[in-house]
Formats: sequence, structure tokens, C-alpha cells
Amino acid sequence: MAEFFKNLSLVCWWDILGVVALISSIAFVVIRKNWLNKEQKRLESGRN
Repeated sequence: MAEFFKNLSLVCWWDILGVVALISSIAFVVIRKNWLNKEQKRLESGRN
């Protein structure tokens, strides 16, 4: 039984890399959307 737990890996490196990539992609989309909304409001108000 000890050998089973010794070789058991709950988190693999690919999972960690995938989660990091997912979080960074979500952050990029949220930041970009926020920036584009501010830019759109600025352009609609007529200020350049």
C-alpha cells in the first residue's frame, strides 16, 4: 500500500501549465475588454 501512495501523483506538471495558461488567457481577455470599453467610451464622447 505504501508503494501505491509513493507513486501517486495528484497533480501533474501538464495540469499546472494548463491552469497557468488558462488563468493568463482569462486575465488577458478581461483586461483587453476593459481597455476597449474605456476606449469606446472615450471615442463616443468625442474626445481624441
